[in-house]
Amino acid sequence: MYDNLAKTAQGLITRFGAACVLTRTTGGTYSPTTRAEAGGTTTTVNCNGVRLEYNNNEIDGEMVQKGDFKLYINTQGGAPAIDDNALFDGVTYRVMDITPLSPAGTAVYYELRLRS
Repeated sequence: MYDNLAKTAQGLITRFGAACVLTRTTGGTYSPTTRAEAGGTTTTVNCNGVRLEYNNNEIDGEMVQKGDFKLYINTQGGAPAIDDNALFDGVTYRVMDITPLSPAGTAVYYELRLRS
């Protein structure tokens, strides 16, 4: 039922967006000294995204901080996860939150909240 909407959203994000690379590492161990994951398996998903800024009234200083932004991505690469890394416009960001638009179970796009 919503397959055509998903195709339209994917086409618009591809046409007007920019390349984005999502990276997820699982099974590693966190080092507090280096503040990084060591070991594990890394999965990479290529997608496209459209960046939008938060309005001042959306920035509460806790959940949404100054400098955070929204990134709408297409769903062709699968579902993103919180704490994934997103390389967008030459900068790596952390995925802080994900809001899927998926009426009737059909994934149309994902809205990510990114933070550097």
